[in-house]
Amino acid sequence: MARKVTVSSICTPPLHVLGSHSSQQIAISLRTYWQQQLELVLPDQPELIVLPEKSNVPRGLSSSRERAFCLEYAEEMEQFMCSIAQKSGSYMAYSSIRPMVDGTWRNSTQLIDRNGVIIGIYDKNYPTIEEMEDQNIRPGNEVKLMECDFGTVACGICFDLLFDAHLQRYADCKPEIIIYSSLMHGGSLANSWAYSSRAHLVGAVAGVQSYVISPLGQTIATSSNYTRYVTHTINLDCKVAFWDNNFQKIKDAKRKYGRGIKVVDPGFQGSILISSESEGLDVNQIIREFKIELIDEYLQRSAVTRFQHR
Repeated sequence: MARKVTVSSICTPPLHVLGSHSSQQIAISLRTYWQQQLELVLPDQPELIVLPEKSNVPRGLSSSRERAFCLEYAEEMEQFMCSIAQKSGSYMAYSSIRPMVDGTWRNSTQLIDRNGVIIGIYDKNYPTIEEMEDQNIRPGNEVKLMECDFGTVACGICFDLLFDAHLQRYADCKPEIIIYSSLMHGGSLANSWAYSSRAHLVGAVAGVQSYVISPLGQTIATSSNYTRYVTHTINLDCKVAFWDNNFQKIKDAKRKYGRGIKVVDPGFQGSILISSESEGLDVNQIIREFKIELIDEYLQRSAVTRFQHR
């Protein structure tokens, strides 16, 4: 059956502060800043809110002062974000740098549930050279599939997007949504990640753009030059297929179910997105009933046939 999920992404730039202000003043300003940004999307009651990379790092401080601030107020900012998630009843992807007990740091996305509880943490697997050498940020080693009440998510951060081997790990764990918090837009690489993972991707790029990409690699919603956020409703009850051998099957399915199913064809790439728009019918039932071959099955069969005809 249709699984509609409303997602919001905020791409506001980092808060600029004055170095002459006390750490307490900066912390108050930072909380106020994010409260104001979040209030722009909360009226739509999103199931998921995604914040940009390093949301707890203000700009305008020296490196040493910035690090001291993040160390002192890391827990307080976490608690603040958890309280917002609890009050709003939304999941929140909060991206921040986190101090470790051994004195090292992590560049992380923390997934907070509707009750304000941190239910998963993803540590950026591929920090930049500067982050590792100058900022003592250590790389993570895992891609975690996190369970929400609406479906499964996995997180990626900024520079992760440039590593093909890392992408394969997302394709293998098959999240329904990839959360991408960043300071780098990602361009067509983000579209490629969504397509290769057969997942929706929700991007929050600080000071640049928010966007939502479908499992076809299509950008389906973005922030604009007037707004620093985007809210969009996606349907997670969907599968990617290929036109070959499926034309008549899909025609028959549409003839039977009409508006109960939706077929999106971006053109030129052969792949299509099939989703159920009905409360009493899920997409897997449609696939089974009409024996529609999904794209990964088709590609695997093609590879086997190629091997047999070498």
